[in-house]
Formats: sequence, structure tokens, C-alpha cells
Amino acid sequence: MNTTGYILIGVFGTISLIIIMTLLFFLLWGRKRRKELVRNGTLIDTSMGQVEYWIEGTGTTIVMCHGGPGGFDQGYMLSHLIAEGFQVLCFSRPGYLRTPLQHNTINAQADLLNALLVKLDIPKVVIAGVSAGGSIALAFAQNYPEKTKGLMMEAAVSHEYNPQEDIEGTIWEKVFLNAKLQDFMIYFMMIFFAIIPLVIINSMLKIETTLSKEERKIFISHIKSHPDEKKWFKKLMDSTAPLSIRNTGLQNDLELFKNITETKVNNILCPTIIIHSQQDNDVKWEHAEYLINKIPQAEIFKPFGGHLMWFGPDADAIRKKRVDFLRKLQ
Repeated sequence: MNTTGYILIGVFGTISLIIIMTLLFFLLWGRKRRKELVRNGTLIDTSMGQVEYWIEGTGTTIVMCHGGPGGFDQGYMLSHLIAEGFQVLCFSRPGYLRTPLQHNTINAQADLLNALLVKLDIPKVVIAGVSAGGSIALAFAQNYPEKTKGLMMEAAVSHEYNPQEDIEGTIWEKVFLNAKLQDFMIYFMMIFFAIIPLVIINSMLKIETTLSKEERKIFISHIKSHPDEKKWFKKLMDSTAPLSIRNTGLQNDLELFKNITETKVNNILCPTIIIHSQQDNDVKWEHAEYLINKIPQAEIFKPFGGHLMWFGPDADAIRKKRVDFLRKLQ
């Protein structure tokens, strides 16, 4: 065999080894992640069926209706409130993780949350709707006003929603909307994030925000000087993985939200805070405007950063706004 033949065999062997090792690490990652989720979440039987949840802290209970894709593990977004003397509860909405898709309407999801609160003997809560969880939070506040102490809406869906066209044909469409590739793609995105985090963040900014090139530079500059914010984004990525065990809920959300005709909020008289960026290219500003015009006790905070406002230059201001709002309710 000549030298070229040996080189080809070596190249083929190296590529084969890389593929095998990549698949092995991918499978190990998926198994580890699933075990972590089972270990950290609690599955409970309620009058409406099983619900998975996480709860921590003491004091007034803040219930988070997570975004999509997500699950109980997305409760980390409000975890700073625990140190402030509040209790944070986040449940996996129907179709996400181990909560079965038995109750697939918006009102039924609010009823399922109520069944969970009854089971946990929690009489009154502050309800927080984050992104896709917004419509569920609104439905709970509307249908259970006697149990709603306050309402927090953060970049939250309030009426009909369709995914932005900007995502079509991008890597993010392949990650979030292709069932066959979801887990493998998110695994690779996490590897790339460990190597080139700012490139990944910038690619998200281009899709999730209407920020100009100069405004994206401001955002990225903030991340460079605040390493903890990169850890926050890593947690956000973790709370979407594995995608295959969240996809049922995500697809149900997309189907539900594109068919919303009118969101009833006439019973929502509790103090309400709306935290929404005008540069949001996902849940657009009109969702916030709808609530401002409809809810009498609503106050508005307009942070910089679009749909990624939670870890950008105004991240600390958002956290402070939450605490200030909740203190007023005590």
C-alpha cells in the first residue's frame, strides 16, 4: 500500500473516531441531564392529574409560568427572590418534561396550576408570566382573582402570537423546531457556547431583538465585563435541554397562541407590573401595550435588550424592580 493509502486510512479512522466519541459524549450528556431533571423536580398527584414542580424559599409565594421551551427548571430566573425573603414555585406546564399534556388549553393550564396550589396548601400567590407563560399567568389572574395577590408580566405573551419570520432558515429554527435534530443541535450549541460564547449570544440578539449593530455592541460589551451574565445565559440554554422532552409542550404552545382571539383581563384588579423591552422582536411591544391599556393597576418598566433583557445591561434593574414591586405587596 502506498503512502496515500495510509493517509486516507488514517484520515478515515480519525474521522470515524471523532464521530463515535461525539455520539458517545452526546448520549452521556443526555442521560446525565435527564437524571438531573428527575432529581431536582418533584412529581405530585393533584385533582387534575400529575404535575412536576420545584419550590424553594419561604414567605410570599411567587409562581412562575415558564416560557417555551422550558420547564420547572426555568424557575432559576426568579431564584434571586429567595434571598430576598420570598418563596419561588415553578411548575412544568402541560407537555413539558414530566407533566403530561392532558390539559392543553390556556384556561385548563390555569386550572391545573390551581389544583397544584390546593395540593400544596398555598392559598394566595403572586403570579409571574414569562414569555410564553404570559397567557397562562393572565388566565390564572383572570379566573382566580381571589387567589392572586399580584401579577408580574415579563416579555410575556398577552394575545395572539406567531413566531417571528426572522428565525426561518437559521440554526435556531433547526434547534427549536426540528424534532429529529433538537437534542443533537442544542448539544452542539452548548459546545460552541463554551468556545465562542459572544458569537452565540450575538446570533441570538440578531433574532430575538431589533437592536441595531451599535446597540448589540453595547449589549455584548456589558456581557464581556459581567462574566456572571454568561453563566445566566448558559442556564437559559440548560433550561431548554433536552428539547425532545419539552417539544410536546412547545408545539402545543405554538398551536394555542396563534389561535388566541381575545384575552379577557376584566377581573384583573390586583397590582401588576409589566416588564417589557420595546426592542423585543419575539414577543413584540404590542403585547405590553395591550396590558397597559386593559389593566387599571398596571405599571410599566421598559428595559434595554429585547427578548434577552434578563441578562443584558438592565438585568440588575429588572431584579430590583421585581423586589420593589413585591415589597409593596407585603
